[in-house]
Amino acid sequence: MKTSCLLFTAPGQVTRDETEIPDPGPGEVLLRTLYSAVSPGTELRVFAGRQGRMPAFPVIPGYTATAEVLAAGPGVSLTPGTQVFAPGGSRRCRHAVCWGAHVAHSVRAAADLFPLPAGVGPLAGSLTKLAAIAYHGRHGSGGQPEETVAVIGLGPIGLLAARLHQAAGARVFAADRDPARVALARAGGLTAVLIADSLAADLAPLLGAGADVVVDATGVAAVLNEAIALGRPPSPDDPRHRSARIVVQGSYADPVALRYETCARGESQLLFPHDHQPRDVAAVLDLLAGRRLRVDDLLSLVLAPGEAAAGYARLQEHAAVLVAFDWSR
Repeated sequence: MKTSCLLFTAPGQVTRDETEIPDPGPGEVLLRTLYSAVSPGTELRVFAGRQGRMPAFPVIPGYTATAEVLAAGPGVSLTPGTQVFAPGGSRRCRHAVCWGAHVAHSVRAAADLFPLPAGVGPLAGSLTKLAAIAYHGRHGSGGQPEETVAVIGLGPIGLLAARLHQAAGARVFAADRDPARVALARAGGLTAVLIADSLAADLAPLLGAGADVVVDATGVAAVLNEAIALGRPPSPDDPRHRSARIVVQGSYADPVALRYETCARGESQLLFPHDHQPRDVAAVLDLLAGRRLRVDDLLSLVLAPGEAAAGYARLQEHAAVLVAFDWSR
């Protein structure tokens, strides 16, 4: 069948177009997309043609969406009308994809889908993948209640990471150079610092002996060494005697050069969580259903797919935290 999609046709150019998808086969379902959300760091890199190993333009972008089951192939227990979270995207379509979630319809393996629990609407649910990526980093850090956590960079991943660490009982200090992001973090109950000079000057004094966990979600290679320096070095007087964990959750287009002296002085443990696991998605959906994690206030623009050019332009100007497309429009 034919369906509409968003298509990056060249660096900096997006349009609404058409693609073709097949009928669902064994173990597959046909989905009607409800909302697809933009992951700014990754998608703007694809938009600029700088994503590693991406196919040649034109490509269908996007990797997080909610959808309704329209039809199912043999061997599928999901029934029509079920609303699901759909991570990734469909590769079974006419165009090349960079994951391919910004489509009106798709054919997906039923095993890759997560039914939305009661209390989780499809708009908030479209952000599940971003929250699951942040949760994967929080879980991997081994963070404990009462530990001090510094989160640098308050885009979607950083802000969600800060909220998840705080929900787990940590003392969280968040930081960014963008006043709007700092204001959003504060409105959500976080202690957030506007960086006017440097992390060492503006944030480090609040951390005392240093942070037990440092999350760098900036995607700016030059910031990573500054973030590592915020970690608390192990102390023989501390019964835990544990090195700081540096959770690298930024998405870096440029080469990253770590300073050995900075890492070695604090005996820092560097963690590079990649994407998410199914258990992270299940945990996030449970948090959303129980109202222990808020995501709806992150969405500053909900647009029709035909308004995609304006949405990506706003993201390039850093005027929006998150954009989602409503495929009923």
